[in-house]
Amino acid sequence: MKKPQDLREYLLKSIPDLVSNQDRLDIFVENGKLRSTLSGGYSFEMAYTLDMTITDYAGDVDLVAFALFTWLATNQSELMANIKNDKNEIIFEAELIDNTKYDLSIKIPLTERVISERTDNGQYNLRYPPEPQ
Repeated sequence: MKKPQDLREYLLKSIPDLVSNQDRLDIFVENGKLRSTLSGGYSFEMAYTLDMTITDYAGDVDLVAFALFTWLATNQSELMANIKNDKNEIIFEAELIDNTKYDLSIKIPLTERVISERTDNGQYNLRYPPEPQ
């Protein structure tokens, strides 16, 4: 899985309140599914819900959404392209802690493709193709 770490790194650079408070961003993967059709080898797809939690967030909540959508535009663009598809919903919850801070929870349905390629010596290499744009 590459996307959870990639998103984490992106958000830590993009959201000023997290730059010096990186331990307040937690990322979990839930409801993971693996799919393979054996067509052309052992390539497969992972589908899962990424659960992102930011605790004691004192910044603008809209900035988190903006940063998330700028990442999604490149890394999972179909979440933005088809707003009527319920399975592509991004779900969030926010708890106001003390009139200045929120605990935020955002759930994002993600997929990743993994291509396996057999080498001349019988080994397999895994590669991660870019997302279709």
